[in-house]
Amino acid sequence: MRFNLVATLRGIVLHADANKPRSLQAHLGASEAGHPCARFIAAKHVGLPQRADRGDPWCAIVGTATHAWLADALGASDSAADWLIEHKITIPGYIESSTVDLFHIPSGTVIDHKILGTDSHRELRLRGPKEQYVNQVMLYGHGLALQGHTVNDVAIAAYPRSGFITNPTTGLHVWSAAYDVDQVEALLARLDAVAVAVGVLDLLHNPTMLAHIPATPTDCQWCPFYTPGDETFQRGCPGNTANTQLSESVSHAIGA
Repeated sequence: MRFNLVATLRGIVLHADANKPRSLQAHLGASEAGHPCARFIAAKHVGLPQRADRGDPWCAIVGTATHAWLADALGASDSAADWLIEHKITIPGYIESSTVDLFHIPSGTVIDHKILGTDSHRELRLRGPKEQYVNQVMLYGHGLALQGHTVNDVAIAAYPRSGFITNPTTGLHVWSAAYDVDQVEALLARLDAVAVAVGVLDLLHNPTMLAHIPATPTDCQWCPFYTPGDETFQRGCPGNTANTQLSESVSHAIGA
C-alpha cells in the first residue's frame, strides 16, 4: 500500500466531526442548558473559546448515526403519525433552537435517545439517569408545551452501544417520570441567575473571571472548556477551582 490508509481515514473522520454543525454550535441547546455546572453554562453563554482536542469522538459519532437510523425507522413505521421525530423547539430568552428526538403525541411522552457504553448503561439502569439527562428532557417538554402540545411524561430510552438490544438486562432500557413544571421553572431561574453573574463579572470581556463562577465537576474530561492545570484560567477551566471570595459575592445569583 502506497499511502497510510489508517491515517487517511482517521483524518477524514476527525475533520468531519470537528466541522459538523453541532461542534460549531455556539448557542445553548437543551442539553447544555440542563448541565449541572454553572461554570460550563456561563462559558457557553458568552461563547468562550473551546479546546481543540476534546478526545476521541467515535462514541459520539456512533450515537449520532444511531439517532439518524432510529429517526428513519420511526418515520417508516406504521405508527409514524403518532410521533414527532427530530422535532425543533425553542424556549424564548433561553434556548434559541434544540431538537427533540421523539414525542409520542397520543400519550404526551417526550423521549430522548441515549446510546450508552456498558458502564453508563448499567449506571442508568441501576441508579437512574444523570441530572443533565433529566434536565434536558424536561426542557424539551417545556418547549413542546409552549408549542401547544400536551406533555404528560418524559422518558430516556437507553440503547446499548455494544451488545444486543433484546437482552433483558443489558439491552434497551427506558426510564420515565412525570413532566415537572416546577423543575423546569427552577432550571430557567438558574439560567437567569447565571446570566446575571456573567454580567456582574463582565465575562465576555474578561474571560479569566470564569474562575469566580463555581464549578460542579461532572465528567470534566468531556467538557469543551476543560484545561487541567490551568489555574490562571487563561485557556479555559481547570476543574473545581474558584476564587471563593468573589464567588460568594455572586453565588446568590447562581444558587451555589
